[in-house]
Amino acid sequence: MKKKQTEIVMYAAIEQKIPNIKKADLKFTWHEKSRRRDPDNIAFAKKFILDGLVSAGVLENDGWNQVNSFTDEWVKSDWQGVIVEIKEC
Repeated sequence: MKKKQTEIVMYAAIEQKIPNIKKADLKFTWHEKSRRRDPDNIAFAKKFILDGLVSAGVLENDGWNQVNSFTDEWVKSDWQGVIVEIKEC
């Protein structure tokens, strides 16, 4: 599952032509159809997203020197997924 999800993110980042970012603030807006799953069970996918961004060359690594901060927001929505906003800092 990790490999598949990481590849999905990698290909999406490449398709969107996201440039290389030295250090980033990342905002995750998690969309859920219901409130059945706990926020920590939803946000664990953050690891796949970061690994995909590294694989795509957007971030050099996902360590302290490249990731400045995370912000998480949960939204009850008609669709399930995540929107990731990346801001260079």
